[in-house]
Amino acid sequence: VFFASCRSAAIADDVSGIVPYVVVTYVDIENSLAEDFVYNFWGSIADGGTPEEAYRNAIDRTPQIAQYVDMRVG
Repeated sequence: VFFASCRSAAIADDVSGIVPYVVVTYVDIENSLAEDFVYNFWGSIADGGTPEEAYRNAIDRTPQIAQYVDMRVG
């Protein structure tokens, strides 16, 4: 599950363990950064990457967002 909304940590906590992967943002972030991160994440998935690979790729391509997002594996 990918929560691309602001401050979605509480929702992520609720579903973590129910679904295998949860990507979450902690704070309000600039829309263009969020868009770039989401685009890079789903682009990696479309190219056959695993969720972990897609998350790492999105972080590598959008490093300014790294401190505001997390992937939870359950």
